[in-house]
Amino acid sequence: MPLGFMSGERFYEGYDFDQWARVLAGPRGAAVYWRPGGGFYDDSWTGALAGKSHEVGRQVALLPPEVVSIQSEIESE
Repeated sequence: MPLGFMSGERFYEGYDFDQWARVLAGPRGAAVYWRPGGGFYDDSWTGALAGKSHEVGRQVALLPPEVVSIQSEIESE
C-alpha cells in the first residue's frame, strides 16, 4: 500500500528523508508520496512566498530519487 509523508522545516529531528522514505516503502518497496510544506504564505505579504518556496525547495532537494510523487503544500488566504 503506498504511503505518504508531509514534511515541513526540520530543526530538532533533521532531514533524514532517505530513512523515512525507506521505512514508508516497507519491505516490498511500495511507492512513497511526499508533500513538502511548512512556512506560511498569504496574499497580504507576497514576500512570504519566497520563503515558502525556499523551504519547499530545500525539502525536495533532499528527497531520495525513488520518491517521484511530490505534491507541495501551497495555501493562500
